[in-house]
Amino acid sequence: MFFRLFLTDLKRIKQRFLPLVLITLILAVGLSVVVLLSNRLLYNEQTIEPVNVGLVADASSPYAKMAYSMVSEMDSYRTTCRFIEIASEDHGRQMLENDEIKALIIIPDNIINSIIYGEDNPITVIYNQDGTLDTYTLNEVFKSTSSMLATAQAATTIIYQGAYQMGLPDTALEQIATDADNLYMDYVLSRTELYIREDLQLTGAYTPYQYYIVSGLLLLLFFSGIVFLSFIKGNSDTLRLRLKLHGITGAHIIISQYLTLTITLFMIYTILFFSCMTGGTIGHFAPLQFHISGFFAGIPAILFIGFVILLIGYLPTGYSGACLLLFLTAFLLAYIGGGIVPVRLLPDFIQNFAEHTPYYQLLNHLCNGFYH
Repeated sequence: MFFRLFLTDLKRIKQRFLPLVLITLILAVGLSVVVLLSNRLLYNEQTIEPVNVGLVADASSPYAKMAYSMVSEMDSYRTTCRFIEIASEDHGRQMLENDEIKALIIIPDNIINSIIYGEDNPITVIYNQDGTLDTYTLNEVFKSTSSMLATAQAATTIIYQGAYQMGLPDTALEQIATDADNLYMDYVLSRTELYIREDLQLTGAYTPYQYYIVSGLLLLLFFSGIVFLSFIKGNSDTLRLRLKLHGITGAHIIISQYLTLTITLFMIYTILFFSCMTGGTIGHFAPLQFHISGFFAGIPAILFIGFVILLIGYLPTGYSGACLLLFLTAFLLAYIGGGIVPVRLLPDFIQNFAEHTPYYQLLNHLCNGFYH
C-alpha cells in the first residue's frame, strides 16, 4: 500500500510540475537581474583619488625637511595624499577654507629630535570639516602614523631607561641611546608603508557573480515550495481516514510526501544546473560554467530544502499563510547565511554565528562543487 501511495503522490505532483517549472523560470529571470547587478552594486568603479594636503614647515630646518620626506615618500601616503608645500600657516588656512586642500599639517622645527626624546612639540593637523570619505580616510591614515610613531618612541625610551637602571657607565648609555636613535631613524622614519594593501572579495574566494548565482539557485529551490505546499495540504481529513483504514499511517504519508518532494526538487535542480552550464558555455559567461563534477553537490541542499518545505506545510496555517512563512523563512536563512548581503557586511552579532548556519554551509558547499 505504501508503494501505491507513493505512486499516487508522484502522479499528483506531476499535475503541478508544469506550473512549478514556469514559476521557477519566472523567478529565475528576476533573480538573474539581481545577480547581474550585484557586482556593480558591491564593487563599482569609483576609487578614492589622492587628495591635496598642505604642509607648512620651516624650509631652513633639516629636521622639518626630514619629517616631510618621511611622510611624502611613504607609499601608503602617496596612494591617499598629494602633498603641497605651503609657505605659511595663514596661507594654508585660507586654502583650507577655499577647499583647495583637505587637511593642513603644520610641522614644528626640530620635530625629529622632539619625537625621539619624547618632547611635547606636536605636529598640528587641521581638517576640512566636510564629513566626506576623503576626510575620513585622511583621519585614519594620520591616526595610524601617530600610533606608529608613539609606539616606536615608547620602545626607544624603554630601551634607554632599562639601560640606565642597570647602572651602566655613561659611555655605554650614550652608545645605547645612539643605537636606539639610529634604529628609530632606520626602521620607523625611513619605512615606506603604513599598511599592506590587499584586494579582497566580500564574497570570499568567489566573485559576486558566482556567489549570488548559486545563492539564487538555492532561493529558487526554496520558492518552488509554493507549489509543493498546495500538494502537502491537499490531503483532506477524509482521505487520511480512508488511508488509515488501509494501514497507511501519518508517518507513511509524511515519508511519501518527502520522497516526492525531494525527487521533484532534484528534477528542478537538474534543469537549472544544466541550463546554467549550457548557457554559460554558449555565452562564454564564466560564472555559469559549472563543473559537471559538482552536480551531486546539490543533494544536501535538496534534502534540507525539502525538509523545510515539508515542515512548513504541516504547520497549522492555511495555504496563503504557509506560502508567506516559506518566503520569510527563505529570506531570513539567506540573509543570515550571507546569501543576500555578504557576511562581512552583516551586523557584528550576526557575523558571530553566520558561518555556522545551514544556508551558509550549503551555499559554500555548492560553490566549492560548482567552481572547483
